[in-house]
Amino acid sequence: MADEFAVDTADLRTDAETWRGWQERLAAVGTAVPLVGTHLDQLAFSTLPGAQDVAAAYARYSSSLAGQIEDGSTAMGDIAQKLTTVAGIYEDAEQSIVDSMKA
Repeated sequence: MADEFAVDTADLRTDAETWRGWQERLAAVGTAVPLVGTHLDQLAFSTLPGAQDVAAAYARYSSSLAGQIEDGSTAMGDIAQKLTTVAGIYEDAEQSIVDSMKA
């Protein structure tokens, strides 16, 4: 901004796109996680007593993992949005300084 320091808003926007890319990748993985193992029956986990507990634990952890991935995806999207917002703020401030010098 002005002659104090310079902010390359294009770099901020490029970083934002990187975060958005990871957000999209995680979102895609997150939608697949609950589907992994859904075709398995009880015998796939074991024929021993308690196999149903293993299957139930698998389902719980699968659901938990999907939730964590969704949270991560949301956080990455939030970071991207903040970077984009900050780039806009810098651009607006710079323009305001330029405009005030013209007046």
